[in-house]
Amino acid sequence: MLPLSDLQSLCHEAAGRIAPHVRHTPIEYSRALSEASGAEVYLKLENLQATGSFKLRGATNALLALGPEAGGVVAASSGNHGMAVA
Repeated sequence: MLPLSDLQSLCHEAAGRIAPHVRHTPIEYSRALSEASGAEVYLKLENLQATGSFKLRGATNALLALGPEAGGVVAASSGNHGMAVA
């Protein structure tokens, strides 16, 4: 298991790697969900990414982390992941 400090470092590296390639999406407070749940609820609007989902982040990070020896990738998906890899 990774120590928390290693995980934080890996997350920061990934965020820096994908930043030029993904949209900075807003976080919106949801009054209706907050009232219904009795807790403060915020929504991260990843539906505003070019592919309509958060999957662009993971796919972009994975592709950018590949070395030139990889030679290419194959994605078996007809959904958001496939669009993100394309």
